[in-house]
Amino acid sequence: MGQARQAGVVRDLLKTEGFTQFEVGNADTYDFTTTEVHLVPTVPNDVFEKIKKSLTAYGYTVDEKDVLPESSSYHVVIMVGTR
Repeated sequence: MGQARQAGVVRDLLKTEGFTQFEVGNADTYDFTTTEVHLVPTVPNDVFEKIKKSLTAYGYTVDEKDVLPESSSYHVVIMVGTR
């Protein structure tokens, strides 16, 4: 089971890796066992790899999931799972 308030923890971890633009909120449910990363197709693969490397170092299991539509308001969506 996921945990509430982990989005802020992940935001802070990614800030230390140079990511700068965030909108943070809690998921409707906390049943994520792995951290899911969803990206629009135009986001370079090295962005996912940098996110994965950063979060894996802190004990998260990270998977790349469904692609976001080009019309998405976000380039990257991260659903945080357990650590």
